[in-house]
Amino acid sequence: MALSLDLLAQACDLARRQLRRPKQASLRRSISASYYALFHFLGEEGTKLIVGTAHNRTELRQFAGRALLHGKMKNVCEDFTRPMPKSDLLKPFWPKLHVAASADIKTVAKAFINLQELRHSADYDLSQTFTRRMPRELPIRQRTPWTHGIG
Repeated sequence: MALSLDLLAQACDLARRQLRRPKQASLRRSISASYYALFHFLGEEGTKLIVGTAHNRTELRQFAGRALLHGKMKNVCEDFTRPMPKSDLLKPFWPKLHVAASADIKTVAKAFINLQELRHSADYDLSQTFTRRMPRELPIRQRTPWTHGIG
């Protein structure tokens, strides 16, 4: 199973722990694992597109995945939510790829942005209290082809 699916399954397990009074640590780790599930899913899929899926390219895919930066990925996701990207690098591809018209791309991009911000709160803002409902309502938990059968 891919790391992204393992992380999502872990996020679901953590969100269901302690039935009556869930611990903040479990809820915070659930949110964090949800973010990393999406981060690694996008990395896995992106490196497959760039490097290919052949077995002998595994190490190259892993190496390429290490080059992904959280902040840069958020910036790209922000561009994917706009009718036209700010990035000059992306502008030539916009009309050809029909990015602005794709609801799926926008959904994933918004989920990434929201999860990254929520993860920062979960990991660093001890003044914020989380409820069991929060991890269960995360955008990543919506049924998508890659999450089918989890949770």
